[in-house]
Amino acid sequence: MSSKLLFFVCLWGILFFASCGEKGDLSGTATDTENTVAGIVIKSDSSLAVGVTVRLVLAYHALPQQTVYVETITDSKGYFKFENVVADTFNLEFRYELDSCVPESRFLRSLSLIDKSLNLGQILLQKSAYVKGVVDYQSDSTLNVGSHFLVSLVNTTSETGILVNETFFASGESGDATLIIAPADEFIVEKLHQMGYADSLIYQKVLVTLKAGDTLDIGTYTWKLPSLDVDTIVPMLTGVVLDSSGKPVQNVSVHVVTDLYGFSVKDSAKFDAQTVTNSLGVWLLPAPDTALVDSVFRVEFQQRGAGSAILATGLSSFIVKSELNVKASDTVDIGSVTMRKPSGFLGKIFLVWDQLDFTQDTLCLSYSIKVGFKGTSHFTRVNACASIVMKDLPALEQEVVYYSGDDFVVNNLLNGTLDRSGYVNSVFVNLPLGSTLQNQWFTYSPPTIEVE
Repeated sequence: MSSKLLFFVCLWGILFFASCGEKGDLSGTATDTENTVAGIVIKSDSSLAVGVTVRLVLAYHALPQQTVYVETITDSKGYFKFENVVADTFNLEFRYELDSCVPESRFLRSLSLIDKSLNLGQILLQKSAYVKGVVDYQSDSTLNVGSHFLVSLVNTTSETGILVNETFFASGESGDATLIIAPADEFIVEKLHQMGYADSLIYQKVLVTLKAGDTLDIGTYTWKLPSLDVDTIVPMLTGVVLDSSGKPVQNVSVHVVTDLYGFSVKDSAKFDAQTVTNSLGVWLLPAPDTALVDSVFRVEFQQRGAGSAILATGLSSFIVKSELNVKASDTVDIGSVTMRKPSGFLGKIFLVWDQLDFTQDTLCLSYSIKVGFKGTSHFTRVNACASIVMKDLPALEQEVVYYSGDDFVVNNLLNGTLDRSGYVNSVFVNLPLGSTLQNQWFTYSPPTIEVE
């Protein structure tokens, strides 16, 4: 081909593409990129945020493992860029990860493309807000869901898989948030659906209020399913938690106590966070199965501070079982509970075989006693004559109960084979606010058990 012909062909091509561009059939050039989102990420100390994970989320799904997103990593200058973004609105998450933690993050919600591109400029990261806790699991004979659970925060991509009794951490942003805890095995979830369990019972929610730079400790959360022998729609319990001045308290862990005498508690206190209070101090959770309630039950509360220290405790009055005899759609309001500084207890229980001789203390080391406070999660097993040290107790008047720690006795008290009145001793004490009740000495005479 001659040089003149080649020049003509090239010139024709240039004019053709220019003409198409003028008509709107083809726009842009080889160096232009449409539908881009870009910016520079800065850490809270004003340094460039290198290696930050940036996630573009089209829409958040209410259930775990359902949210779809694309991600990229900031370069050595803190710069990131998404190309060919097809959504009109989207969300961005910035996660600065360090040693499996996310000390700084940022969430930008409901962004829109402007003129087919969006330059966000500098994005300043903030201290992350954390929630942590431990997941426990109470199985029934219907189906064992296993020991692997998934913990996630709604409207974030924060998801973590954990084993039962393992501590989890989830990072989010300041404000009210919803934590979801569910079995991680998709096969188990599908099996529960086939058995008739609704998502609201499988994907259990805990409402929390998070604060940037702080870690909220909800304690131990017990995941359990209602019995298939009862209606899966159960009444709800609610109430409000106040401080000593009458103001609502948020992020207080809530635990329903149905085992008043601690027969099912193994060897130490067992407070399970079943929900937490919101910013108005209000809490809401399913009412206990009436089959688990003898005649009354209580609701216990704990407020945790830094390092999981218990700052305040609370305890409801005894709630009569008949109050749960309502429609499944109803809500039982137990009213308000005041949080107070926790108390402690220090004492001993001496073993006495002869009620007329209070000096006998033989076989102390070989005999165990279960002791605790009625209607709370605070129970422990000790050797007779050994010191009893308990802390983080609800203050004011409480009933100490104690009985044989022998497994045979405890198991038969639990299943009702043994008469409680013949085996359980009790005494009322007044636990001081913010201090320890000391030098409390009791005596215990083991009952005689007749075995056929």
